[in-house]
Amino acid sequence: GKAPCWFARCWASIFVHPITRALGLEVMAWNRRGYDAVEKNTEKVLARILPNLTKGDILLMHEGTPVAEAVLREILETKAADFRSVPDSLICKRPTEPLL
Repeated sequence: GKAPCWFARCWASIFVHPITRALGLEVMAWNRRGYDAVEKNTEKVLARILPNLTKGDILLMHEGTPVAEAVLREILETKAADFRSVPDSLICKRPTEPLL
């Protein structure tokens, strides 16, 4: 396998950055979420995500649930002409390479 380059934190903490830096990881966050872990209605999750989804958004979804699978399928079908998903291997930067 390949070593990860990202750490997705589940809460804000001032202690995360020094630890991830020491491990050679970048902290990543998201700016869009549909609350698919708590909402079981696919249409409601899509209603939170689709209207304002723009290029560059990072969408938080929980893998392995029927709701997440249906939502992701619909997003990819609806936005296929406008967007593409990008695997982290293409955007992975090491701490010596600034992300911005």
